[in-house]
Amino acid sequence: MTFKKNDTVVIASSTNLRSSNECKYTICRVIAVGEFDLICEKPDTVYKRHFKISKKRCRKIELVCDYDQYKTVPP
Repeated sequence: MTFKKNDTVVIASSTNLRSSNECKYTICRVIAVGEFDLICEKPDTVYKRHFKISKKRCRKIELVCDYDQYKTVPP
């Protein structure tokens, strides 16, 4: 999978404890692309903090919406 700057990705993470296992997903925006890693930021935070994440844990999200099929109907 090829990534480029300003792509939207979902990052999978997990916490494994003896009592429970927890999976989390985070939606982020790609700032820079390396050979094996991505530099990402969360778009909904006030303070933009960049973090490095492996490409293996990321999946690209296609954000294409055809607004022609969702027209407002007058009353």
